[in-house]
Amino acid sequence: MNEQAVYDTKRAKFIEKVPQLFKFLISEYGYSNPDYTRYEQKNGFVISDRFEYQNDSIDRLIRIHNDYHPVDYGFEIEIYRPSISLNQGDRLIVVYVPKEDQDISQGYLSEAAAILRDRYRDVIDGRDWQNSI
Repeated sequence: MNEQAVYDTKRAKFIEKVPQLFKFLISEYGYSNPDYTRYEQKNGFVISDRFEYQNDSIDRLIRIHNDYHPVDYGFEIEIYRPSISLNQGDRLIVVYVPKEDQDISQGYLSEAAAILRDRYRDVIDGRDWQNSI
């Protein structure tokens, strides 16, 4: 499998698996269905797949994204308090997986969902912000 085919497979698996693995945000915590966006620079140098789940009643936005860029790239789960700030410096980064550590089937996503669900319960339900683990 050439490099482009590996990349295309990773992206397809990411887009397929995120809504399945993170549906607990909707069913257990009342978050919105995810908004999906794809960003790509005209030169194809930066590509980003992003899912955003929002719960306005508890002031939370959860962003799950995978960015492909030569310098700053990888998978992240970030939590924001939209009424305060959507600036990157004000986010809580829950999970980060560099592109080099991502398998073709995107298997790390199951563990990422479990980390969010199990370790950050108080943050995703709005009771806490800087969860102590």
